[in-house]
Amino acid sequence: MKDWATYIAPYIRRRRTAEQDLVYNFGEQLLNEIESLCMNNLFSDVSFLVEGQRLPAHRLILATRSQYFRELLFGGMCNSREQLIRLEVPLEAFKLILGYLYAGTVPLSLDTDAIVQVRDLAKMYGLLELWTVITRYLNGRSVS
Repeated sequence: MKDWATYIAPYIRRRRTAEQDLVYNFGEQLLNEIESLCMNNLFSDVSFLVEGQRLPAHRLILATRSQYFRELLFGGMCNSREQLIRLEVPLEAFKLILGYLYAGTVPLSLDTDAIVQVRDLAKMYGLLELWTVITRYLNGRSVS
């Protein structure tokens, strides 16, 4: 004799699948809307000054994606309350880091110097996944 859970399990699985079919996923639209905020003044609550250029950003997005920015913007670091934070980093590499934080993408088709700068910033900001992908890419590219 089967126990009750074993008996109804197939029906529960079918029901769960049917309910999932009734869910529409707006994830791509959400990602596009978040990505559109990258370096956009709309709702920005912090800016970075890099090589003389002001880059607007959003504390919540940066802090959600990076422990470094969480500490910088909400923790005990001295910049946590500042509206304008000066950074001594390469401008284009920092823009690519922002793009990664907002959209989860980074172009690997850059010249070697640029991609190395992005990798170095990824390490500095604790973006281990990005650092790993770029390192693997560079190691594979340098073999040929």
